[in-house]
Amino acid sequence: MIELNGFRLDFSAATFTAYRKPMSDGDQLRTLREQLADAWFLYWDSGTVSGIPRAEDARPFGEPMELSTDQHLKLLAARIVDVLPYRFPEYQAFRRRPFSFLARKDELVSGVRPQLSAPPILLDCFEIRPEFELDARLMELQDGDAFVGLFMQVHMRWEILAPLDALPLLPRRQRLQAGDPRAPGCACRARRRSRGAVRRPAGARARPAPRGWLDRQCGQRVGALIGVVRRDDLRAS
Repeated sequence: MIELNGFRLDFSAATFTAYRKPMSDGDQLRTLREQLADAWFLYWDSGTVSGIPRAEDARPFGEPMELSTDQHLKLLAARIVDVLPYRFPEYQAFRRRPFSFLARKDELVSGVRPQLSAPPILLDCFEIRPEFELDARLMELQDGDAFVGLFMQVHMRWEILAPLDALPLLPRRQRLQAGDPRAPGCACRARRRSRGAVRRPAGARARPAPRGWLDRQCGQRVGALIGVVRRDDLRAS
């Protein structure tokens, strides 16, 4: 059995309408996007650019064609990735492709602080948040049975708000309390993203990360999107 961190997406219609125009060079796509602004989703493949309107009043583009859903899964996967930021407007994306955002509620360091009797002053200068990535991909687990899947990855993002020259001031097991003249303020920011495992400072005790970290509200919205992708979901967002 193969276990995947994703879900199969089924389309409710056997065909969909796209607007197509010949374009021999894919490098011209950026110029066309600037001309059409945000009114169209555009996808180039094999000398043809296909468009799906994001707005009902989008300016005309190309010739309308009825396309087979099964024969244009790559186009539909790209359109799903394009739709995700509109389907989750409450999550601010720091990268649109794939759709990537930070958890809004789960901040690990602030959750641990109340359990410490004498927390280090620099503890307030660290933040660790789950980082989520949603991406639609073309899959084929069996010959002749290709489908579009929506996949999720969860990483940990570390944010260090303390100046770098302050970090060596802390020998192992030494804690600086509030008011200590050696305690620096939070002045700069550095980010590190870990994939697969959380990187720990030297000497820190290994503690496995709990599985299934997912903002509940995000999970509910993903669940509402996963399952059946309606024809209207691929049009104006």
